[in-house]
Amino acid sequence: MRSLKDSSIFFIIGGILMNETPGTGGETRRSFMQRMAATSALALTGMAIEADAAGYRQGGRRIKVGVIGCGSVSWKYIPEMQSRPFIEIVSACDLIVERARARAKDYGIPNVYSNIEDMLAGAEFELLVNLTSMPAHYKVNKRGLEAGRHVWSEKPLANTVAEGRELLDLAGQKNVGFWGAPCTVISPQFRFMAESLAQGRLGRVCAARAIYGHNGWKWLWAPEFFQAGGGCLYDLGVYNIITLTGLLGPAKRVAGFWNIVHPEITVTTHENEKVKVKVETDENAMLMIEHEKGVFSHVMTGFSFFDQAKPHDALGEDRYTIEIIGDAGVMSLAGYDWGPVAVDLATQDNPQTMRYCTDLKGYQWQIGASYVAECLLSGKTPLVTAEQALHAVEIMQACRESCRSGKYIDITTRFKWPLFA
Repeated sequence: MRSLKDSSIFFIIGGILMNETPGTGGETRRSFMQRMAATSALALTGMAIEADAAGYRQGGRRIKVGVIGCGSVSWKYIPEMQSRPFIEIVSACDLIVERARARAKDYGIPNVYSNIEDMLAGAEFELLVNLTSMPAHYKVNKRGLEAGRHVWSEKPLANTVAEGRELLDLAGQKNVGFWGAPCTVISPQFRFMAESLAQGRLGRVCAARAIYGHNGWKWLWAPEFFQAGGGCLYDLGVYNIITLTGLLGPAKRVAGFWNIVHPEITVTTHENEKVKVKVETDENAMLMIEHEKGVFSHVMTGFSFFDQAKPHDALGEDRYTIEIIGDAGVMSLAGYDWGPVAVDLATQDNPQTMRYCTDLKGYQWQIGASYVAECLLSGKTPLVTAEQALHAVEIMQACRESCRSGKYIDITTRFKWPLFA
């Protein structure tokens, strides 16, 4: 397998290539960031992935991918990846092997496995795409990294900050790429908002709000979303956290509340089985963030929110789900940040609300694995990083801890910001 060094690929693994400390002869985090800023152009800034990526043009090389976790998310990821000429899916793996066989049959995937050890020992691949249930992400990511594979993980990349730090360190030791969903920062709407903020179009930014919730368990959901290792923060709120910290900067401290609205629910699985579930974790949450630049934001999220459309049918949603407020303007995202529609902007200079950025240009929430595969081939620096994904994990943990303790919780992790020069 080609390593990053062998491929002459320079990109950020969670924001850090090598986590050396000053005085040891290694490159420091700060000096690496400065060198990268001086020598590398920003990459893939929310436009469609280049189907004729540099590596593909130069020799037809394709990234070989192994997909683990063949449930509902795989129905979105697999056809998206297969639409890319620079990706070859060679393996499908699931503990319920019938699921893996079904995906393999549907999409022409040649190899099927029932566990990760057989998958890693089987057909060779470079990029592990982890679509397993949330509680399993850490263990699966760890095995993939230990085996020297690049890893794209659905959210969260780990259940705790300690686990996430371990994975980032392991990726550095193995010299492989590691990234975590969600990838909202590569949408054209996100870029427009980030650039508008950088240009000062809102004046002094004061506050922001975000909302993402639904009652999907009434029509189709899985038990693990409501059990230890799950929760509305890890499943839904994480989108808004990535978007807000990407726009406004890392969190300095947070406060939060969460509760359980329905102690027991009945979900209908994808196998059309009705299962009673005891809700063990956050079903309804409110998160408040103080960002480093003194901006306040809050996130409302929950599994108990009435929604007018099933969340995965809501690509045409036009309601505002993100709003940024300054002393000279207000900017609002129409649609969910995972499926944005447009950006509305009103300023002191032009108080009539104007709509911008109505073209998705190929962006979809399930595009992350294809995005990093293209980066591996072209040598471009991904905007999506494991370091920001880890920052989100710490924020979500802190929200729960704040509710328990009644105190503000300081946030210690950071990521490279701003994302755009």
